[in-house]
Amino acid sequence: MNKFTMIIDNNRKDLKWWQRNWIFATTVFTVLLCIIVYSSGDVGIDIDFDSHWHDCLYFKGLLHVFLSAYYHANWQHVLLNMLCFFICGIYLERKMGSIFLLLLIFAFSLFGNSAVAANNGSLWFRGFSGVNYAIYAYILVDYLFCVIPKSKRNKLNIIYGGIMLGLIYFAACFNGGTQKVSFSWYPYDAMNNLGHYTSYFVGLIIATVLCTFKYLLDKKQISEN
Repeated sequence: MNKFTMIIDNNRKDLKWWQRNWIFATTVFTVLLCIIVYSSGDVGIDIDFDSHWHDCLYFKGLLHVFLSAYYHANWQHVLLNMLCFFICGIYLERKMGSIFLLLLIFAFSLFGNSAVAANNGSLWFRGFSGVNYAIYAYILVDYLFCVIPKSKRNKLNIIYGGIMLGLIYFAACFNGGTQKVSFSWYPYDAMNNLGHYTSYFVGLIIATVLCTFKYLLDKKQISEN
């Protein structure tokens, strides 16, 4: 593995084509998609954000639940969400690969937003922050699985992961969302927003399942070799 590859790919994983970081294509695509959707205004999909959850239990309603992650209230909303996602996306895409990150975003957009809509009883919440908080949870669980087992420890990944957890804590302490700029010592932005803590909880569940499965699979492969 050359130095350039080590910078953009985690040297602890086998670099098969589906595990590669395709020069952060998923992260860049997602950021551009959300910005384009907001700047375009009407993209031909009429989402009723005031519709109740019991009206959403059909395919079109679930599609709207999924798509609500890519709609934002204003420029500050979309740009702040994309800044947070960009930092996390770069980290995960290097570590896990472009295709894995794309599938993770898809899962969090569907399951995370469905849980938020069910918890709130409507599609009122919109924006990518729910996906961001599910990603925050995934990064935390993945980091624990990379630090606790001795066989998975890697100095570079531990340092990068520690930096990411610090940035995530900083983001979670952001007070006021898009209304004002101030910070609290505790994760105000997560604990005081139903969409955020619901998505975070869903992210914890999905991350624990995926990371446990991957850990057991790696352990089996090591024992067989």
